[in-house]
Amino acid sequence: MSRTRVESSLLAARYTGVGTITNTTGATSVDWSAAAVYKMASALTGDIEFDFTNYVAGQVLTIYNISGAYTVTLDSDASTSESFLKAGGDYDGSTTNILQIECLAGGNDAVFVYSVSTYTSDPTP
Repeated sequence: MSRTRVESSLLAARYTGVGTITNTTGATSVDWSAAAVYKMASALTGDIEFDFTNYVAGQVLTIYNISGAYTVTLDSDASTSESFLKAGGDYDGSTTNILQIECLAGGNDAVFVYSVSTYTSDPTP
């Protein structure tokens, strides 16, 4: 039996790429095909809506370094319907947060499950 070894360098950017979100307010496009992890460049300066595009079922996306006492809203370009299922805590703009979203169903009837939590630097779990 022949084995094929899959290495990180062979995977698409949607599974290995890292990007930066520089927009800090308003409608903000987040392309799931461009990266698996996005870092917010700075704190929010107003309410923000993350608008998801190019998502596929089974993909997990992470947005971290989110802070600022404003509302965070999730949206997608699904043409028929979309569902966002919350599996974690609430966004706390007074500290730093991480948002992790999994696409459970892509296409026109998209389904996502997400969790958000605060974090701090700590080398001792």
